[in-house]
Amino acid sequence: MAFECSSTDKLASLDDIKGEATAGLRRIIELTGSVDLNAVYSGHELIGRSYDLHVFKLISGASEVGQLRVVVRKSFFINLTGVLFTNGLALMPPEGELLKRGEVKEGEVLSQVMTSKECAATELPPGQVAIPKFVIYSAEGEIPRIERGSWKLVLVGPDGSSLELGLADIMSEARDLGPEDFHCVTGWSVKGRRYLGVPLKDLFRKLGSLEDAKWVYSWSHSGYTSVMPIDVAIESAALVVGMDGKALPDENGGPARIFSPLLYGWKGTKWVSKIELLRDYEDGYWEALAYHERGLASHNERFKVRNPSLTDLCW
Repeated sequence: MAFECSSTDKLASLDDIKGEATAGLRRIIELTGSVDLNAVYSGHELIGRSYDLHVFKLISGASEVGQLRVVVRKSFFINLTGVLFTNGLALMPPEGELLKRGEVKEGEVLSQVMTSKECAATELPPGQVAIPKFVIYSAEGEIPRIERGSWKLVLVGPDGSSLELGLADIMSEARDLGPEDFHCVTGWSVKGRRYLGVPLKDLFRKLGSLEDAKWVYSWSHSGYTSVMPIDVAIESAALVVGMDGKALPDENGGPARIFSPLLYGWKGTKWVSKIELLRDYEDGYWEALAYHERGLASHNERFKVRNPSLTDLCW
């Protein structure tokens, strides 16, 4: 279960942030009818040199059942977002509105904020610093080792039609995509790596009409998910199978990953196994944990904006 709260509050101190988390949790408890749920401060991380991410563990009894996150930028509230793990669903009343209807809402529900302002052009997007080598992350907790000969990619269109491709199919269409920069949302960039792959727009043509498609949702071999707008995917994203003249290494997402130089790296699912075109938005793994629906690096779109007073993120 994922949840979000909006606010226009200024959060100048850690006590303010803890108070915001407590108030948000109180409203979540009231809306869902859950009981015996407490927020315990876990720590802070500076993201992109200007976003403060504060994490709270949701505790029931002696068990951690979820996570709550408060994002602040220069004392401005950005969002309050969180998830309840599977072991926390038992806290929900079986006849409550959440389990009956799948969602509960109160007050103004903010739509997705896609900022219109591109930040001032520099060598790198705002908040980024160049480093020589990739920092390797895996939300799954390990690096999958996938046999190249058995790897398959399933493409699913907005009408439910599907197509399966093997690595040989992708390699037959792969081409040099040129040197591109890679930007991690945490604040580092690796510049000028040369990629080999197939633009997603070429793969999408195999599915027929894209008229109803608005979002591109992708799954990894191990269950990680991410989402990006279809217009950005068509403009810039590719299925990458090689880097710097070699097969894409396992730690970088091989046999194949999604990559867009316009978006932060979490949008590019590694060890990708399925790509589906959706009519309606759905959170992926990190999107459910506060990260932005689109994630344009040039707009500094690291986190969802749930503060109606903010219209851009370049200040």
